[in-house]
Amino acid sequence: MRLYNAKSLIIALFSTIHIFAYSSVIAGCKTELRNLANDLSGIKLSHQKTQSLAASILMAREHCLRNKESKSIELINEARTLAGLGVITGEFDWENVPIEKLEESPN
Repeated sequence: MRLYNAKSLIIALFSTIHIFAYSSVIAGCKTELRNLANDLSGIKLSHQKTQSLAASILMAREHCLRNKESKSIELINEARTLAGLGVITGEFDWENVPIEKLEESPN
């Protein structure tokens, strides 16, 4: 089976994230989409998984743009599970994020 690098998904995801700056979306799904892009870096997937992952990410982004936070987080978790990553809650983790990281990027 030929494996595909998730890099193309990451590029597509990052190229669309700038759209969020001009909309009034809830920060949770926006942040989680960015985290997903970071987490996918270097992951190799089959063609079928890559296609399913891309579909989930695009639908999650669409729901996030429409301020449907819970549906977006659900689709992000679906993509994370498909890629073998842990699920998220969409809540900010105040206990495990260093203050330096918050100072670097306030999002």
